[in-house]
Amino acid sequence: MKKRTLLTKLFAFTIASMLAFTACGTINEKPSEESTEEDDEEELGEIELSDSKVTIEVGEEIEVEIENFDDLKKVKIEIDDEDIADVEIDDEIITITGLSEGKATLTVSAKDCEDAELTIKVKEGEGTKPEENNGGQSGDATVETGRYIATYEITNDVWEEALGEDADYFLSFFGDKVFSLDFVMDINEGGSATLSYDGKKFVDDFMDWIDENFIDFMKNMFEQEGEAWSSEYEDIILESKDDLLEELRTSLEISMESDYNNTAELSWEIRDGKIVFIPSGDIEKACDILSDGSFILSLTSDELGYDVFGDTLDLHFCREK
Repeated sequence: MKKRTLLTKLFAFTIASMLAFTACGTINEKPSEESTEEDDEEELGEIELSDSKVTIEVGEEIEVEIENFDDLKKVKIEIDDEDIADVEIDDEIITITGLSEGKATLTVSAKDCEDAELTIKVKEGEGTKPEENNGGQSGDATVETGRYIATYEITNDVWEEALGEDADYFLSFFGDKVFSLDFVMDINEGGSATLSYDGKKFVDDFMDWIDENFIDFMKNMFEQEGEAWSSEYEDIILESKDDLLEELRTSLEISMESDYNNTAELSWEIRDGKIVFIPSGDIEKACDILSDGSFILSLTSDELGYDVFGDTLDLHFCREK
């Protein structure tokens, strides 16, 4: 099993942040009149939004209000990914429309104010999800070029293999929460294909859930490390929340990149009613094409290069909508 590194590292970072915050609070407890005047001069106003994060479905529209709009000047909005959502502003009302599944950040700016950010998460609605196939195979079915997604629900044994001694803590904290990892197959014209996974989406979903349950997560982490939790810690830890979440995110991203960031280059062809993938220098992988054009690819741990998913990983790829 792996040593407990993720929790121990985060716990150490938490304690260091608490000590730093306490030290800064002591030093600045009695600021000089001169520094106070400088702070007053440099202090920026705030932009008050009715929400800091929203979740909508593709095609859904939602409104967010700038609550202190009348006190602001030169208000502007900007979204970092226009493919995820469309945003419009009309006085104090920001209208957001979901365009495609994913996550984006909306930034609201105004003169002499700190920017405000709104996290937008867009998910597929019931009307946009692929229809379930009947499990049958059609001789007339074919696979078109494009992107295919296979969503794999992460089971307890996968967590145990991936997190080692940390697994018991996370599993007890997750409860009934289920996370998933999207595998991506890009089938290109000319017979080439790539197989990868969407680690960013997984980390985003994981971190969103930790964010929503942050204090409970920290309390349980203290208990796991054998340290007593005190209510006095809460305000200090909340002050360091962004840094702590960023530290956990960075640790997860580094772990996924170093251990599992493999993009496989493949060739493919249709043969005898099947789609056949040919990894470079490896055996062929023939997959039945189902009636809706989806297919199931089975990979062994040897073929994947790691055994975190057990001996065999079965991936049902459906065309991205």
